[in-house]
Amino acid sequence: MKYFICISLFLLSSLDYFAQNFEEVVPLRNNETLISELKNNSSSNKSNRDIDRKPFIYIVDTLELPFFDDFTKNKIKVYNATKTDENISLKVLFGFEVNGEHPETLDLVYTQTYSKTKPISGPIQFDPNPILYVTFYNENGEAISADTGWTNIVTEFDEGQGLVSYDTLEPDQTFINTFDTLYLVADDNSHWITPGDESGRGGAYINNNLQKDNLTQGVATFDGIDAVGTPYNIESETAQGPADTLESKPFNLDPEMEDVFLSFFYQAGGHGNEPEVDDTLVLEFFDVTNQTWRHAWSRAGGLDEPGIWSEQVWLRVSEFDFLQPGFQFRFRNYATLSGMFDLWHLDYIRLGAERDSVSEDTITDVSILSGLTSFTGEFTSVPYSHYLNHFDILQADTVNLDVRNIGVLDANVLNINYEISDDQGNQIDFFTTADLNLPKQSVRRYQFLQGDEQIFPDVQKEYVDFNFTAWYAISGNNDENINDTIRGNQRFWKYYSYDDGTAEQAYALTGAGIELAYEFNTPEPDSLRGLWINFPRVLVENAEDFELELMVWEDTASDPIYTSEIPISPKYSDGNEFTRYDFFEPIYITGTFYVGYRQLQSDKVYIGFDKNTNAREHILYRTGDKWFKSSFDGSLLMRPDFGVDPSLGIEEKKKTQSEFDMYPNPAKNFITIDPKNRNSRLDIYSMSGQIVKTEMINSKVSVNISDLSTGIYMLRLIDLGNGIISTNKLVVANK
Repeated sequence: MKYFICISLFLLSSLDYFAQNFEEVVPLRNNETLISELKNNSSSNKSNRDIDRKPFIYIVDTLELPFFDDFTKNKIKVYNATKTDENISLKVLFGFEVNGEHPETLDLVYTQTYSKTKPISGPIQFDPNPILYVTFYNENGEAISADTGWTNIVTEFDEGQGLVSYDTLEPDQTFINTFDTLYLVADDNSHWITPGDESGRGGAYINNNLQKDNLTQGVATFDGIDAVGTPYNIESETAQGPADTLESKPFNLDPEMEDVFLSFFYQAGGHGNEPEVDDTLVLEFFDVTNQTWRHAWSRAGGLDEPGIWSEQVWLRVSEFDFLQPGFQFRFRNYATLSGMFDLWHLDYIRLGAERDSVSEDTITDVSILSGLTSFTGEFTSVPYSHYLNHFDILQADTVNLDVRNIGVLDANVLNINYEISDDQGNQIDFFTTADLNLPKQSVRRYQFLQGDEQIFPDVQKEYVDFNFTAWYAISGNNDENINDTIRGNQRFWKYYSYDDGTAEQAYALTGAGIELAYEFNTPEPDSLRGLWINFPRVLVENAEDFELELMVWEDTASDPIYTSEIPISPKYSDGNEFTRYDFFEPIYITGTFYVGYRQLQSDKVYIGFDKNTNAREHILYRTGDKWFKSSFDGSLLMRPDFGVDPSLGIEEKKKTQSEFDMYPNPAKNFITIDPKNRNSRLDIYSMSGQIVKTEMINSKVSVNISDLSTGIYMLRLIDLGNGIISTNKLVVANK
C-alpha cells in the first residue's frame, strides 16, 4: 500500500509538472498604460521626455524642509506649456546688451575716443566718450561673457555756428544683435524634474498596480522602459545600462542644519520582473560646491525577497558640500533596456532636519491602499442590461476597502465612507461605517454590507461608468492627508470581465492544437456576439501570422458549440487596447459558458495578464484530451461581449440560415451576390476577424473586391428584416 501511495504521488506530481510546462507568464516589452495615456492626451504625456523645451523656460523653485512624497499623486514636473497659459510671462532675448540698452548693431573701437567742442573763443576742447560696457548672452538668456570699448562716432560741436558734425572712425569690431522671445513658465507644486541634458533617460513611472502589498496608494517604479512607454534600447534584447531617473528639485539647505536625514522604502520585482545581481538601484547626492553628483547608496538585485518591502532606509546628509542651497538627490536604476525588466519600486520618501534616526522618527500616517472592490463581485464589469435584470444575482453582498496604518501608534478611525455618483455627477448612494480601532503597522479590510436593493439605477443608456469616492475621518496620529481619499469607477459595459484593464505581464501557452478556455457565468439568456482580447507586445518577436480558432463551450466535458470557420490572427496592442473579434453568428448563451481559442501553430501567442485581480480558477487549457487549471494567479485580458441584446429566443440559434448565391469563387475583381431576401447587409471579414468591406444589398448586385488582398475571407449576410444570418467563404486571387 505504501508503494502504491508513493507511485500515485509521483504520477500526480509528474502530471502537474507536465501541465505547468505548457504555460508561462513573461514581462511586457512596452508599458501599455503609458502608451495608452500618450494616445489619449499627447501633450501631457510628453511631460518627462520633452528635452527640447524652447521657446519655454520652466522656472524651478527651491523646496523647503520637511519634504514628503508617497506617490499618491504624480508630482513629476510636466513640460507641456502653451503660449496662452495663465502662468506664462514673456522674456525677450538678445545677443548683447550695451549699458542697459539693446541696439540692433554696435560698432566698437578698443581705444579711447573723444568728442570735440569748438568754443566761440579759446582752444578746442576734447571730452572723453563714456565707456561702453557690453554683456553677451546665450540662447537661453544667460550672460556668458563681457567686454568694454568706445563708440566709433566722434562728434564736433561748433558753438559759434551752433552746428554739430560727426566723424565716423573705422570700427575694430561690429556686432549684430539677435532677438528672440522666450516664455517663462511659473513653477508648480511638483517635486521632481527632468533636466534638459537627460536626453537618454526619463522619469520613473508613478503607478498603483506594479507593486505588491501596498504601503500607500502609489509607488515610483524603475525599469527598462522610458517615460512614454517604450524600451530604451530596441536594437538589443540584452542591452544593459542606466535607465530611469527620479531627480528632486533643489532644496534650501544650510550648514547650520542638524540631523538631516533622507529615508525611504524600496521593493524589488513586485508584480513585474525581478532584478538580478547586475540590476541595481542607485541613490546619488548633488555636491553643490563642486557641482557634481556623488554616490550615496545602492542596492543590487537578487538580495531581497521579491515583492517584500524593505525596512526603512536611513541616510544622513551631513557634509558641508551637501548642506547648501541647491542640494538635490536622485534615484537611478541600471537594468536590461529592452522592456519592462528588473523592476524596483520606491515609496514614502522623506527628507528633513532634526530627525531622530535612533527612534526612526515615528511615522503617524493612515492610508487607503486601493479603490473599493467591485460592486459586481468577481467581475469588474458586467453588461448593463444583465445587471438591471438580475442585480439580485450580479450585485456583490459586500464591497471592501483596504486601509493601512503605516505608523507605530494605534489609530482611532472615526468613520469610513463612500459616495457613488452617476456620469452626470448626481449622487446615487452614500454609505458610512464605524470601526474605531486600526492597530499600528497593520492592514485592515473594512467591509460595506450591501442590502437587497438595487444600487445602480437605469440611466437609459447601453453602457455607463458610475464614479465613487471613498475616504475616512480619523482622530489624531495621521500627519499626511494626501492618501486619505481614493476615487474610481464601477463599469457597466456590454461585456463580462475579471481584469482591471491593465496588463502587468503576458500569458502564453505552448503547443499546436492546445486550447484555452475562460469560464464565465451569466444569469441573462443572451446572444454572445464577439470577444475582446488584448495581445501585448513582449520581448520575443510576436508572430504576426499566428492563427487561432475562436471557440465557445457550454462545458468542458463536451465539444465546443462554436468554432470559427476562418482562423483569426492576433492584432498586437500599442497600449492597453483590446481588439474585438466578431463571431460570424450570434451564439445563444445562458448560465456557465467558456470562451477561448485553439492554437494552430506551436508558436506562443501572448495575452495581456492582470496581476491585480485573480481569476485563476476560471482559466483552463487542454492538451490532448485533458483539461488543466492554470498555475498562475491573475486574470486574462479577454472579455466576452454581448453587444446590444437582440432579445433572441432559444429557438433562434437553431434557425436554418437563409441562403444566398455568390459567384465566382475564387474571384478576382468582382463577385455577384444574389440574396433570397432583400433589405440585407453584407459584411466581408478578413482572416483576423476584422470587417474589411460592408455593402447594403437590396437585390442581385455586383460587389467590387479589387481592393482586397489575395486570401480567404468570410462573408456574412444579415437579413435586416428578421435578423437571420447566413455565411459563406470567399477565396480572393487578385495577384
